[in-house]
Amino acid sequence: MDAYRDYLNFHSDMAMILAEDLTTPLLIDCHSFSSLPNLLNKTSSDIDICIGYNEDEARPDLVVMGNIRNHFQNLGYKVGINNPFSNSKTFNVPGLYQYHSVMIEVNKRLYMNEFSIEKNDRFEKIKTDIQLLYNKLLYPGK
Repeated sequence: MDAYRDYLNFHSDMAMILAEDLTTPLLIDCHSFSSLPNLLNKTSSDIDICIGYNEDEARPDLVVMGNIRNHFQNLGYKVGINNPFSNSKTFNVPGLYQYHSVMIEVNKRLYMNEFSIEKNDRFEKIKTDIQLLYNKLLYPGK
């Protein structure tokens, strides 16, 4: 039950952080997906970076979505929008508060050997590319 309690606490903490921000924050749900067929994805994907969003008030505006897509495409990555996966993490924020949420999923083949679970020689590059995107989103115009 400790894991479930931790899950509930995490959701509660995130909702409070989002509710306290007086701007319209952007929640970045960043994780990875397997390049190998599995229960969630029956076929292997040639997509490098999957950008996902929800079709509701949490959807980022077109400029933000375009900036994310262009960032990765300009670096040579094949980008899928809501492909092979869709949607992004959201939290139940009290009141009528709005925030935006985007999922950025990285194909594991870009940074690791999925059989040995070891980082490959491209790990640092993808890490840097994601950090550059975060800087663009957090400090636009710099």
